[in-house]
Amino acid sequence: MSHEIFISNSKILEPIITRLVSECTLQLFEFANEKIKHDSCCIYLKTSKNHYLISAAHVFDFIKNRIGILLENEGLMSPGGEVYLSQNAFLSENERMNDKIDIGVLKLNNSIVTKLNSCYKKPLTFKNIEISSQNKNSRYIIYGFPTGNKFTKVLYGSKKINSNAFMYYTHELNNINYEKNGYSKKENILLYLDPENIATANSVNKSKIDDLRGLSGCGVWKICNEKTHYELKLIGIINFNKKGTNYVVATRIDFITEYLRLYIDENIEKSKFVSEEKINSVFFS
Repeated sequence: MSHEIFISNSKILEPIITRLVSECTLQLFEFANEKIKHDSCCIYLKTSKNHYLISAAHVFDFIKNRIGILLENEGLMSPGGEVYLSQNAFLSENERMNDKIDIGVLKLNNSIVTKLNSCYKKPLTFKNIEISSQNKNSRYIIYGFPTGNKFTKVLYGSKKINSNAFMYYTHELNNINYEKNGYSKKENILLYLDPENIATANSVNKSKIDDLRGLSGCGVWKICNEKTHYELKLIGIINFNKKGTNYVVATRIDFITEYLRLYIDENIEKSKFVSEEKINSVFFS
């Protein structure tokens, strides 16, 4: 489908994105050399029992010593809680490169939840998550904040940020791309994104993005019910992009929902794609 049709549809989707996606997509910041800069993204999730942050595991590898949430009037704050990671460990950057699942979840302490809720309107609920998503001929939105002042600028000393979200309409790559790059469709989602040829939801004019880093941990949203009424469903978390390629890799949200169902909240829908055996091998290996 042409990008021009994406543009016309984006006017219908904008209120949904503003109301739903932007409210649960949080930026994570790095504090280094006495400066704050954008590092990555995460999704703020609520279940019947707890609140969580979902991101790529390589993001959470550094959550304890240099990554935090920038809260207005409070500065950079480390989100306290219990972290559950693929490969069951905090890994170095080189070690994590071999992790194709690369996903993690942080169970938040109540004190952090209270502060987050005062700054962000609503966490995501399971009403807007699609488990065992069938992706044939579907369309998607990637929503996040790449690295660079074009999208995020921290106003030093004022504890405020100016952020412009990256919102990209895209489609899934074909089976050949999965086979060529060693990914499984039951575990990952490969989505077209050419940084040399970007057209966002707001413009048909093509431009270039020099650095896609910072999109790690942002959500992949499936556009549903286009014939009756538009809905957006979270189906994956971005974990990988390689310079010089025209795609990004997401891990299915099923790895998080199934982990939570098995070990924390049994009332969650069971995944058809990710087995208990697979969850154990990913999170307890």
